[in-house]
This record gives sequence, structure tokens and C-alpha cells, in this order.
Amino acid sequence: MLLRICSVILILFAFWLMLSGQFSILLLTLGGFSALLSVAISAQMRLFHGKTQLAKLVWSLPKYWLWLSVQIAKCGLDVALRIVHPKLPIEPSFIKIPVSKSSGLGRTTYANSITLTPGTLAIKIDEENILVHTLTKAAGTDLMSGEMHRKIPLE
Repeated sequence: MLLRICSVILILFAFWLMLSGQFSILLLTLGGFSALLSVAISAQMRLFHGKTQLAKLVWSLPKYWLWLSVQIAKCGLDVALRIVHPKLPIEPSFIKIPVSKSSGLGRTTYANSITLTPGTLAIKIDEENILVHTLTKAAGTDLMSGEMHRKIPLE
């Protein structure tokens, strides 16, 4: 577990360094401190005690984020077009989406991904379902297809 924690600290620091591009002593220290603090908080949440495979996450999370970004853009365009349409073609509804992710982190990631997607809002999450408010029937149909659920790399 110590190796996993040290690996995550190094990955977070490398990611911070890549995004910031700053090499002053102060900013390197603050970047290292933020990586340590993030890992300390994650350890307190017991995120390192599960079956999560770090190597799998390192490669699959960026792929998922890219896919989710595309979905957010597509849904955002759909919602914008519906707003400017003269008849405002919306059909708000509540649906229950079944969830089979075994970890709380997997279920939370799924619910947050739903909420980030324009036109949908995760209202309530439990062990088996997520209650979702959708702006359109099409959004509910997309969620019921389970594609987003399958793409989340967390068990």
C-alpha cells in the first residue's frame, strides 16, 4: 500500500508540473504539498484500501474524461438548441438508473458524470439506483442504455 501511495503522489505531482509548467522553488513546493495533501485526504477516505488498480486508472481515466467531455459538449449543444427552439421541446421526467458499481467511488463518479452532462441531474444515489431528473426523454434513453455506466473505469 505504501508503494501505491507514493506512486499516486508522484503521478499527481507530475500531472501538476505538466499543467503548470512552473519551476520556481515556491511553486514546486506548493505543487508537492498539494499532491501530499490530496493523497492524505484520499487515504483518510480509505480510497487506497479497495481493489482499484492504479495502472488501470492511469490509462483509463484520461480516456474516460475525453469521452465524457465529448458527451458534455454534445448534450450542451442539444440543450442549447432546445432552449432557442420556439416551441421549447422538453419533456422533463424522473428515472431510476440501475447501478452495479461495487465501490462508493464508482457510484459517485457515475452520479457526478450524470450531473455534469447538461440536461440531466442525479438527485439521489443508493446501493442499487440513481434517481435522475432528465430534461428530455432522449437523455433518459441514453442513460438507460448504460453506455456511461460501462465506460466508468472504477469498480
